[in-house]
Amino acid sequence: MRLNKAHACGPPAHSKDGTNAAANFNLPDATKASQPDGQRRGSSFLRRRFGSVWTQQRQTTNEDSMKGPLGLRLLHSSPRPLIDLIFVHGLRGGSIKTWRKGNDPRLFWPKYWLPMEADLSNSSIHSFGYDSDWGSMTPSILNVHDFGRALYEEMKSSPSLRERPNSPIILIGHSMGGLVIKKAYILAHQDIAHQQIAERIRCIFFLATPHWGSDYASLLNSILKVSGFSSSREYINDITKGSTSAQLLNEDFGRYASNLRIYSFHETLPTIGVSSSLIVGRDSAILGVGFRNEVSRYMNANHREICKFDSPEDSNYLSLKSSLTSAVQDLLEDGELCVILFRGLGRAKYILVILSHEESSKLQLQKLQTFLGISTIPDEHYEKLEGSCQWLDERDDFREWRDAQDDLDTSHNANYNPSLYWVNANPGAGKTVLASHVVSQLEEFRLQRAFYHFHVGRKTSQSLAYFLRSVAYQMAASNTAVCDEVVKLYNEGFTFDPDNARAIWSKIFRAGILQLDVKVRLLSTKSAIERLCGQLVSVDKQASLVHIVHLTVREFLSSNDAEEFKISKPKSHERIALTCLQLLISPVMQPPRHRLLVGQKGPEQAASLLLDYSITQFSEHIFGASSESDQLLVALDKFLTTSILSWVERIVNRKFLHHLIQISRNFKGYLDRRVKYRSPLNRYVSNINSWAADLSRLATKFGIALTSQPQSIYFLIPPLCPAETAIYWQFGRSSDGLMVSGFKNTNWDHCAATLNFGAETAATVACDNNLISVGFESGDIHLYNHSSFQKERVIKHGAPIDLLLLDPLGSFVVSSSIKYLTAWDLEGNLLWQKRLRSRCIVLTSSLTIIAGVTMSWRAFRWDIATGEQIEEHLYPYQPFNPNSRLQVDMVKAPFKASFGHGLELLALAYRNGPTILGFTSDGFNLVDIVDHEMKIWSPAALVRKTMEEEINISEQAIISPVTKGQFVAFESSKIRSTVAHETLTAVFVGNYRGDVSVYDTVNTENSEPMAILYSHHGAMVKCLAVTNGDIIASGDVNGRVQV
Repeated sequence: MRLNKAHACGPPAHSKDGTNAAANFNLPDATKASQPDGQRRGSSFLRRRFGSVWTQQRQTTNEDSMKGPLGLRLLHSSPRPLIDLIFVHGLRGGSIKTWRKGNDPRLFWPKYWLPMEADLSNSSIHSFGYDSDWGSMTPSILNVHDFGRALYEEMKSSPSLRERPNSPIILIGHSMGGLVIKKAYILAHQDIAHQQIAERIRCIFFLATPHWGSDYASLLNSILKVSGFSSSREYINDITKGSTSAQLLNEDFGRYASNLRIYSFHETLPTIGVSSSLIVGRDSAILGVGFRNEVSRYMNANHREICKFDSPEDSNYLSLKSSLTSAVQDLLEDGELCVILFRGLGRAKYILVILSHEESSKLQLQKLQTFLGISTIPDEHYEKLEGSCQWLDERDDFREWRDAQDDLDTSHNANYNPSLYWVNANPGAGKTVLASHVVSQLEEFRLQRAFYHFHVGRKTSQSLAYFLRSVAYQMAASNTAVCDEVVKLYNEGFTFDPDNARAIWSKIFRAGILQLDVKVRLLSTKSAIERLCGQLVSVDKQASLVHIVHLTVREFLSSNDAEEFKISKPKSHERIALTCLQLLISPVMQPPRHRLLVGQKGPEQAASLLLDYSITQFSEHIFGASSESDQLLVALDKFLTTSILSWVERIVNRKFLHHLIQISRNFKGYLDRRVKYRSPLNRYVSNINSWAADLSRLATKFGIALTSQPQSIYFLIPPLCPAETAIYWQFGRSSDGLMVSGFKNTNWDHCAATLNFGAETAATVACDNNLISVGFESGDIHLYNHSSFQKERVIKHGAPIDLLLLDPLGSFVVSSSIKYLTAWDLEGNLLWQKRLRSRCIVLTSSLTIIAGVTMSWRAFRWDIATGEQIEEHLYPYQPFNPNSRLQVDMVKAPFKASFGHGLELLALAYRNGPTILGFTSDGFNLVDIVDHEMKIWSPAALVRKTMEEEINISEQAIISPVTKGQFVAFESSKIRSTVAHETLTAVFVGNYRGDVSVYDTVNTENSEPMAILYSHHGAMVKCLAVTNGDIIASGDVNGRVQV
């Protein structure tokens, strides 16, 4: 977003004569103080909602602009659209003119009043315009049929209507517009091939519509003929009383309107003019007999003003709004009907599923809360004296920002840039209260908003990651398109570290929300809690929290100037951490002692908010605590030897699997600081250090199992852990748990997964956007999920792959071969392909370009959308020479290259030593490929605090080395395939080394095989099969089968 304005926080500017320059608000005569009280209240509302600057900017003298555009135009896009309202004007009207009284833009009620009605908040509003100006000198051969056809075709092709193919439609027509609507409704039902529009039109409002014709139309056509000023019009003949076309229109309409809700309003006051009488009488304005669903009402208005109103308090407007609200509620209460058609056995079966919109919204909000870790929209309201903050409301620049025109037709507004309204002031000036006032006003005016307060003294609220998650939740909770996009990420299984602001911004915002074509303005309000008060603390009664009154108090109490009142942050963290640990080792957190007790509920325990806080936040206080105290070390060790498994279950039940990695990072940070003051050679430090490694491995090794079955942490997972880990040593040898026989690794090997490619040879790997992409010499590209490591898609490139590049926004993958640079979408469809003169050795991208370097010393930039080459640079090889004048260019192809941040710096390497490595997008895994195999590593060094998060840590974590020989021996003996004999007590296994062995299933004490039957001589055994006739068959990765 571009900062367009910067405004200081202070009183409003004044004009030269001393009056408030922003307070000059003049309404047209129709809304002055001489009106009744109700209309004056409506005028007051309009003053507060739309300022004078807003009104002046929208005043127009152009006749076409006053009438409004032709065709179907979107006036208001509801953030949560469930229904569509379409307004159709009448004779010599316009898509704006008919519905607005005078030239005041604030009185265009379909666009500016209806969206602010709470009961109509789910309604998107459209207006349809057509040329019905009988005073025009241009001849016209069009009639009501032509106008109805145009309306129907526009409805079929409207992008906004097509986005929601099941939402009901309500049509509102004034005068001849009602006949146009009827004709469009008839055409929709007669279009057998496209019944969607006919099924969606559920209700029609007729405002003074001449169903049976009008004497005024006949008189008007006679005047036009006699005057010679303008020719007669076909569409006027259609509304002449007794006309054949009107009669046929009613007959056709009656055939299809049996289930249609109809509201007919008729005029009661004469229209001053040639005839000074009712233009459309009651008898003609009501359909009458045969239309049993018709509701007829009258309005205290003439023909022209039956659709124009003075204010939101106008009695005619209230009457029409009440009927619209009733119709909308009735339609939405019907629910959303989904028909799923199953065909089988030669006949169709229908299943009807009825799901209310309210239940659907609740289900999506629950997914949002789980995915983003946000429980509700913040409620930040602060008490203020009456009249406070009103000076801001009367500033023209503030009103201009708040009431900026919603131009939904972006094609006419290519230079639009969102603006920020910046309020700057000293601490204690009242910015927080002012921000709360703005939020309340945006809520009152039903404007889309997202707000956030960075609270001093509340750690989570100071986090950039929490701010992004909160704003994403607010946007999704108030806008269906945003909600659908975020829920789609949840349904696709996307995971992220909730404390990683960069990952949240990249995937949820940049690649998700900001890519949407959302047709509403979202006003974002941010505030820092900076208040001055007579006391040191204040109590937030709504949130039940205690806050210090201002940042300066915190700084004072933590400084040496406070003397005996000084508060030590490390000591305070230690005290809170000890309190949390006492709760975490309490009886309520004790794990089950027997596997039969898993899942059984004990005595009902009272809910404890402090226990909930301790479960999620205790490790943060340990990280910030003093590293000199032994008391915290002993308490933490006791927790790890008693209640740690119960804590894991509760964390996983809350879908907070990332806390396992977070606690590991915090434990390591705490121990790294402590090693400066205390010897690490004691059992407490050793146990905590071991658990720090174990917890992060639980997330990477057993994350899927834990998420699907959290109770497996007690007796199923610990026995599967390495023999020298803390979790196995303490909980993996229970008599009630599993017993694992055979070779068992002693420590975590850092390898989270191994994928064997068989006969395929991998050439390159790339990681981004939660995907791992592998390119093969065969020309295939495999895409894997970076969390589950499951193959998601295969793209057929057709030539050996040299390099791969994944778009950070998650929309495409770029592959490079000897001759071509090719872009694919993630479904495997070709986007573009460009010829290369030399092989690429590096590829990278920004939001708009792809950059690459070839072996012919050239660097290229291509357009990311089309693949067109933007620029090219030559970088010849120059060996180092102290004398720059003697440097010469040489022919030597670079072997490796790397771009710096921003693609402004390029480094070329000319030595051999190929390495194919890549980090996954969450930064916790390292991917390497060697010929026929890919490994995903999770080194402990990657699981630690970032430099910004660490406190007084200057030394690297100590990583225990793993000998290469031990890993190789274990790798070759890993079992790849197994099969059990149906009658014998034997299991046959094939390993990576190619051996086929047999194990006894009765004598489990011996972990060695009974015998090695035969071998595939180094080729991994991929599959096994055995018959009752004691015949065994095995197949290896080279395609050979031995029997």
